[in-house]
Amino acid sequence: MCDNIINNDCSSEVEISNSRSARTFKRLITPPIPIKLLNDLGTALGVYFSPVGMSWAKISKEDNYLLNWGFYSFCSLPKTMLSNDIFNLAVSALQKLPSADMYVLESMSNGRPTKMKLATIASDGQVELASMLIALLNTSMKHNTSLTSTDKAVASKEIIENRVFFLKSNVPARLFKILVGNEKVSAITKVTRLIENDGTFEVEVPCSPISVNSHLKQAFMAENSENKELLSQALMLVVTFMDVCVRKNPATLASISSPQSAAKG
Repeated sequence: MCDNIINNDCSSEVEISNSRSARTFKRLITPPIPIKLLNDLGTALGVYFSPVGMSWAKISKEDNYLLNWGFYSFCSLPKTMLSNDIFNLAVSALQKLPSADMYVLESMSNGRPTKMKLATIASDGQVELASMLIALLNTSMKHNTSLTSTDKAVASKEIIENRVFFLKSNVPARLFKILVGNEKVSAITKVTRLIENDGTFEVEVPCSPISVNSHLKQAFMAENSENKELLSQALMLVVTFMDVCVRKNPATLASISSPQSAAKG
């Protein structure tokens, strides 16, 4: 991009920009992602938790294609659950999740869409469920592709490679401009525009466009507002993760670092 005549000045600017991006990146994802895992990444699965349900969205790295998009409602569950009940729920949730090379969750936050129903699972139960699911994802041979050994004696000695990572709380909301103060507003409108992919959305939200087949679009539009919200949060999460942590999209990193990235109430 730089002409040789101004190469020195331009190189300096690029180094400064790359340095800032690196610092921003380190603050946004925990634990650090191994370089080899990033380089070998084929698919990523965003998993979102709320008091009323869990949702997920699986995207391919190569063409940003939405491969799987679904949710698991907690609304029919009892309000009080013992630890063994939550474990059984985690096992059931694991069975619903598609496998991927990497799993990303959002760090727990008090922010939630203001129209969401009252919690059907207490916040401590929600944390317990997420913790159990993280352990199950990392130890499931279906979900952690690094676990290839079928020999139980060898597998028991194996150091398990972590495949679950956490994106800093509210980063997707900042990118998609659905924060008013510290509260999230509904993401449905923004995500509807994202999946329509008419070429204008990235002007408002600087993220890479995604490809969505008509079946998934129709399934999303047919859901009620509560389920649409769940689906929207998972898709925002994985789209943000891919641009921030995998592609390191400069426009995305600049947007979430800007104080103007929150919505105006």
